[in-house]
Amino acid sequence: MRSDIALESFPARTWFRRPARDGSCATMGCWMRPFFVLVGLLLLARPSVAADPLTVGLGGRLREYFFVADQQTAPPEKLNAAGQFNEALIAAEAKTTTADGTTIRAYGRYDIANGNKQNLNLAYVDVGTDFGNFRAGTNFDANTMVIGDPIPEAFFTADEELIADAVEPRTGLTMRDALTFKRFVENAAGLSYQSPAFYGLRLGVTYHPTTDAATGPVDLRTKAHNAVDVTADYDGDFTGGTYRFAGGYFTVAAPDAPIVPNVKSTTRAWNLSAGLTYGGWELAGAYMDTSPASGLNEKAWAMGALYAIDRWRFSTDFRHATRLSVFGALHHEMVNRVQLQSAYKLAPGVSLGMIGFYADQRDGTGISYDSKGLVGGIKLDF
Repeated sequence: MRSDIALESFPARTWFRRPARDGSCATMGCWMRPFFVLVGLLLLARPSVAADPLTVGLGGRLREYFFVADQQTAPPEKLNAAGQFNEALIAAEAKTTTADGTTIRAYGRYDIANGNKQNLNLAYVDVGTDFGNFRAGTNFDANTMVIGDPIPEAFFTADEELIADAVEPRTGLTMRDALTFKRFVENAAGLSYQSPAFYGLRLGVTYHPTTDAATGPVDLRTKAHNAVDVTADYDGDFTGGTYRFAGGYFTVAAPDAPIVPNVKSTTRAWNLSAGLTYGGWELAGAYMDTSPASGLNEKAWAMGALYAIDRWRFSTDFRHATRLSVFGALHHEMVNRVQLQSAYKLAPGVSLGMIGFYADQRDGTGISYDSKGLVGGIKLDF
């Protein structure tokens, strides 16, 4: 349900193939240089300094999903009843431990799906010490790394928000990553720190010069800048189970207003997450309140339950989100969504899944659109 900053975070969104926002640095060649420089530094480290030898590993994953959906259309639309998504990633990692116990890890993940121009979509160096973990590079924010999956899911993860892609949007609401700060920064370059656990309590902080994927100088007139998120979480256990609480605050300065250059606005958000496990059961919920620079505030929450037995996993969840579409609109935009999921572990690294969903969307004029369907898929990890 969650991942530590010192461990690999869950993968970034890739299957819907959004073009890179900055073509000059979105290709593999541009990003590979700093990554391999860092790996080279590790390779050249003196043996007398390292307690453990340098280890290099390769891994990857393949995802194939097929869906059928019955969606209420808005003329002149003609939506096909079937669709497909896929994802193909390969990752490389170099890791060593020094004599004083410090761990140094370099990680890069490449999207090798055809047609995706953003080849290297995650690259960072992580340093683990007695004083906490430090990370630099293109990586998730501390809030996302601490919370992980806000609600439990049998087959999907929080990163695999396929239903939001399969359902034609009728509102301006953000349903992908709607419960963590990844919705603002995705994989923007930044610096992160996570403190050691102290009686179950941990603190994480992340700074991004800009929320844009581009690197280099930041033009305040055109780019959101100076993004900061602070997140704390507490873990505990009881007889037969565990529990956890987490919450965070995010702020980022919006681009300078073109009409009044000296007036700046800010996007802010805060969220809460809680969950518990007992036996084969897992229950969790999350809430996020977003105040964007536009003034069109959004509120989203979700609750879910999961049961695991042997090779099977079953889950159900409900999500709700609202926002004011435009100032003076007659109705708030709204999205309700229910999912039922099942998954079966066919073999180590191979899982099959089936998901049923129903979504109801209401636009700012009060018109509602409903969608329902099934998603089937296979996951392979190696």
